[in-house]
Amino acid sequence: MFCFQEYLWGIGTSPGDTDVQDYTSTGHNVVGVNSSLEGVLQHNMTYYVSVICYNGAGQSAAHNDTKGTKQEAYCIAG
Repeated sequence: MFCFQEYLWGIGTSPGDTDVQDYTSTGHNVVGVNSSLEGVLQHNMTYYVSVICYNGAGQSAAHNDTKGTKQEAYCIAG
């Protein structure tokens, strides 16, 4: 059983990059939230998330998203 002690996540414009958000720790929490990306993410651009997990012995495991997600903007008429 793995007991991860720390999770870090980053966001980039290509797999493995962190040019949008540097690696940020979420501690033991497996969910990362960044609510300050308004005006940073661009329409029709693909973004990728990378995650690094550290166990109690300091060993790490990493995952780089290779499919990404496309940022799309929608206008709602009121």
